[in-house]
Amino acid sequence: MPNSFFHFKQFSIKAQSKGLKVTTDACLLGSLARKSDPASILDIGTGTGVVALMLAQAYPAAKITALEIQTEIFHQALENIQASPFAKQINVINTDFLKTDLSKFDLIVCNPPYFSEHLRGADSEKTIAMHNTTLPHAEMFEKVYQCMHDNTLFFVIIPHEQMESRLQMAQKTGLHLTQSTLINKRENKAYRWIACFSKLKTETIYNQLLLQTEDGNKSIEFSELMKDYYLDDSSPFKALKNSKTKQ
Repeated sequence: MPNSFFHFKQFSIKAQSKGLKVTTDACLLGSLARKSDPASILDIGTGTGVVALMLAQAYPAAKITALEIQTEIFHQALENIQASPFAKQINVINTDFLKTDLSKFDLIVCNPPYFSEHLRGADSEKTIAMHNTTLPHAEMFEKVYQCMHDNTLFFVIIPHEQMESRLQMAQKTGLHLTQSTLINKRENKAYRWIACFSKLKTETIYNQLLLQTEDGNKSIEFSELMKDYYLDDSSPFKALKNSKTKQ
């Protein structure tokens, strides 16, 4: 299966046949996870590296630690990051987050695997990336808590149907919901939540974001959110790819 590329304004992602591709989930997390001037950022389960790269672009002074448990996908992330303008800013580590001693970070992000054990497939790399076999969510919240100081913000993307149970898990570890954005695929069609947690209890801010209009086009608010990342026109890359294919 040939490699494909997902081109952003300031970097590109090689999407290989193993593991996950660049997803809307990851792009939403990378664009909505925001904190005032974070010096240190932790990306748990970096996958292709796209969230780490988006945050590096948003926060050029921050040092980013990107963890990936799967060796093959780690090498894919490493390749993407080393080929970007942000290589010196991001440290990619092939390790298990739950078993790694880490310092405390100002901003933590995670696009976790969220399918249950009984839905596992045959592809081992994709299974690990998409199923919560190596990162049980209750243990994830407990470990994240250990990596937080009082002013840390933790952003995590959660399927709509799992939001209530994940809130309970977070509360058991002492985390409080400070921001919550409901992502709707189309009008009144709930899709995901981007939840932000803190050790400090504050009034929760609730937002909504619509991805598509009824005719299937990107919504104005989604286009505005991604304007610093998504290319307005990717045809030059497609033309280059086609010319190389014909050679």
